[in-house]
Amino acid sequence: MRAERRQFLKSCLGDTDAPEAHVASLLLQVLPSARDRICAELDARPRCSTTVAGSKVVLVAEFQDEGALTELMGEIAELPGVLSVSLVYHQVETSEALNEEIANADDPS
Repeated sequence: MRAERRQFLKSCLGDTDAPEAHVASLLLQVLPSARDRICAELDARPRCSTTVAGSKVVLVAEFQDEGALTELMGEIAELPGVLSVSLVYHQVETSEALNEEIANADDPS
């Protein structure tokens, strides 16, 4: 069995007619006293997930366009207790790449 990337990303991005899919990883430096509140707020957002390491928070998020990524970075920078926001990773898949077939891990044939 084979799957298309568009089908795979549908669960992540919802709108499969988007011309691109963006996946980004952000590193946040936060005040320890604000860490839990910031993580809860970010985890409540669609297609966002946080991981904590001390006073640092790693956010992985998925978007349909680059504008949403830059908007989120600006919103995060304004949150009380956030000291800095850095883009660590950003991957863009075009609609053409999303339509390519990929092997299914359960059935590599």
